Amino acid sequence: MKRFYLIATVLGFVAPNIFVLKESVETGNILLWLDPMATINGMFANTIATAFIVDLLVVVAIFFTGPTMKLKSIS
Repeated sequence: MKRFYLIATVLGFVAPNIFVLKESVETGNILLWLDPMATINGMFANTIATAFIVDLLVVVAIFFTGPTMKLKSIS
């Protein structure tokens, strides 16, 4: 199982960064940080992109909220 998680972690890191690198080269918006408004506009450019971003934001919120609530219940 550890091997699976290692492969999933590497894939989860490398796959999105291929597109970040491509966008950085094409637009000059290095790592999507130099022009925050262009990054936000791109994230919500169409319905499909919006769906993925909203899903990501919900998952991140749950990721940070779940362990915090668990820690409070343990202590």
